[in-house]
Amino acid sequence: MSSDQTYYLTIALINLVLAFAGTRIKNTEENTKSTQFLVGSFYVFAISWFLYFLELTLSIKILSAILSSMFIWGITVFSFKRCKVGTPWELIICLFLTNIIAQSYFILNDNIIGLLHTSSIFIPIAFSLCGYLFLKKKADRNPSDMVIVYSYFIMIAMVITRSILLEVSPEAFSITTAPTQIIWPVFSVISGIFFLLSFAEEAQKKLITESTTDTLTGLFNRRMFDEKFKRLLPSLSHGQHYGALLYIDLDGFKPINDKYGHNIGDKVLVEFGSRLNTSLRDEEVIARIGGDEFAILIKNTGQNKTTAYQYAYKLAQRVQNLMKEDIDIGGFKLHIDCSIGVHILTPEAKDAESEIKAADAAMYQAKKRIHYSIVFSENLTPYKYNLAKIGITETASDRQEIDNLLYSLLDKQIDIASGFPQLIQMVSSYFKDEVATSKKIHSNLSKKQRIDHIELLDSLQKINIRNNDYTMLKNLLSFIKQLESHNKKYKHNENITI
Repeated sequence: MSSDQTYYLTIALINLVLAFAGTRIKNTEENTKSTQFLVGSFYVFAISWFLYFLELTLSIKILSAILSSMFIWGITVFSFKRCKVGTPWELIICLFLTNIIAQSYFILNDNIIGLLHTSSIFIPIAFSLCGYLFLKKKADRNPSDMVIVYSYFIMIAMVITRSILLEVSPEAFSITTAPTQIIWPVFSVISGIFFLLSFAEEAQKKLITESTTDTLTGLFNRRMFDEKFKRLLPSLSHGQHYGALLYIDLDGFKPINDKYGHNIGDKVLVEFGSRLNTSLRDEEVIARIGGDEFAILIKNTGQNKTTAYQYAYKLAQRVQNLMKEDIDIGGFKLHIDCSIGVHILTPEAKDAESEIKAADAAMYQAKKRIHYSIVFSENLTPYKYNLAKIGITETASDRQEIDNLLYSLLDKQIDIASGFPQLIQMVSSYFKDEVATSKKIHSNLSKKQRIDHIELLDSLQKINIRNNDYTMLKNLLSFIKQLESHNKKYKHNENITI
């Protein structure tokens, strides 16, 4: 085997390996079949070089030239599809046919100079299109795409330079002959590898996006929001400035879901998220933290607390104003408000969990007051209740035990996983004792009261202990409120404020 044959066979194998590697690409979202053109281009290019390994007859030279042109224009079609731009098939086919006709003509006439000049026309046209597409038309361009662009433009410059040198300085042209033997293998390796890396980077970016983004609204999800929040706290201390955390809950969202279905409810969430995203600054982190709850993290609200309060309050008002215009979804004109809890972040803020809890609590207070409220965490009234004073005197000790356990759960003195089953057992025992005691004192509970006991216990059992802290707090307080309403309904002696 001669050195030339070894050279041709090596290049053929390089392109064959790249073609095989291309078959492992899994397009994550596009239906353009771009990888088929990429793989096919490297296959035909491998064959074109392998033909030179054989005895070079006229027909083999022409076939090899046609296959090389198929590689050039196949890569061009791939670039159109990869960049999701409509392929101008008539133009591509016309240029391809003109290219192979010109090449075949000069091969038949043994005109090497004409063949070289043909390449210096058609290769720059094809690669200019490819470079332009990746540089200007491809959405979400990644670093590997830029390497591909540079390789295209370098090839254009080298091909045109050699064609010019052939006319103006044959001596200089002859010097470039040896280096040009590595041009195409290097281009094959660079373009092939970075084509594959481009797909890998795109898949990696998509994976990161999916893990940090709420799939419905496109905003950050809870995980990414928590991560950004934790990163912010050290910067507040370092810069000695204030920040703010806004927790937002949509008022009247559940009735929309119940009346129109979750599909309409989802569109409401998407619209609200879109309004937030287009109305706030890039410096402000916006996230959907679950259900109809959103959060905004303001990284810098100024150098003092007064400025921070003013800035955060104006932003909260701006968020509420976003919902003044009705949401139009398929002819449905839906009006929805939002309640907002605001917590000012000081330079001394250290514990992310406690800061988030403060914003949670402020939002819950805003939700409880009236719709469309804005409540700052420093203005909270603590939850207060005294179940021991509700109901008949004979069962007051049972209710006092329930009180003690509820306080411990809400204040996190007892772990929810161990304390909640105990609460259910206590409430169940209390209801049974109340029925038995009422019989002893000849004050039998009505059937409706006993049914209410069952429903109250059922609502307590349905609380999911795997929920986040805010949801657990909200659900427990909701249960207490239900019990308060139950006792008011049946005119028990009640003394409860929440």
